[in-house]
Amino acid sequence: MKKIVLLLNIGTPRNPKASSVACYLSEFLSDKFVVNINAFFRFILVHFIIIPFRTLKSTKRYKKIWTKEGAPLLLHHQNFCASLQTILPENYLVYGAMRYGTSSIPDTLKQIDFKNVSELIVVPLYPQYASATSGSSIYKVVSSLEKLGLNCNVKIVPQFFNEPTYIDAFSKHIQSYQPQNFDFVLFSYHALPLSQIEADGNSNKIEVNYISSCQKSTELLASALNLPKSKYGTAFQSHISKNWTKPFTEFVLKELAQEGKRKVLIVSPSFVADCLETTLELGVEYRDVFLTNGGKEFVLMDSLNDNPEWVKALAEIVLKQ
Repeated sequence: MKKIVLLLNIGTPRNPKASSVACYLSEFLSDKFVVNINAFFRFILVHFIIIPFRTLKSTKRYKKIWTKEGAPLLLHHQNFCASLQTILPENYLVYGAMRYGTSSIPDTLKQIDFKNVSELIVVPLYPQYASATSGSSIYKVVSSLEKLGLNCNVKIVPQFFNEPTYIDAFSKHIQSYQPQNFDFVLFSYHALPLSQIEADGNSNKIEVNYISSCQKSTELLASALNLPKSKYGTAFQSHISKNWTKPFTEFVLKELAQEGKRKVLIVSPSFVADCLETTLELGVEYRDVFLTNGGKEFVLMDSLNDNPEWVKALAEIVLKQ
């Protein structure tokens, strides 16, 4: 019997044109798991306020990272899926899908031949669970299966921030950058609204909330690297308002530079593949923050992407299901 492995990531516009970016933003921000307010007010907010004012800026940002081959996140995702397929047993078939935009979950499920399939193993590639990411992706898979009339045994990997294989692969990758030679190692995670994290905690969907899982990720990685507590910290990037998880990465970088930390290594354990938030936000925008405030050397670690150690790590996680 076959086992299907469905790997999920956030998504990307089909191309870096304004019309495509607007469609992507509309789908993303219309998700009740992302903007958790009354449906009517969400529609007004998204279509009459956010999209008209944000599309042009977002389009310019996507154009800065787009390659001749396409969106970096999608390319890394496809490469990782292909690499994972090569090391899993023959009865495991790997598929990749995106929650929003191109390569959607419904479209990918339609491509799968479910004859002689014993299991569908769903792996949202977000190490730390949050309803806006993992929760939304899982919901979309389950609801799409129902709409398509597909019946199968579904197993879900909701998070893997504390899986030894993930920590081992990530810490080895960090070690290749010689973190001991930096004044400070900053672990930067995607920020989320505090209200969402509180709601997730009240729902009992997961044992460890998002903030705690991020902090634990940092501690596990720092321990594996033998970093002293004075040489590393946790921060959160991509915030929209002040009521999101803190401290904010750009403010921490500014403080580090002003405190005399000249050489900083940035690591992003919530992103297993490079994307807009790593390549542009961290690699360009936050680099400028650090350097303009007195920092001298800013090094951004590449995400795991299709790193062989990471491919092996996820294979072990899948085979445990």
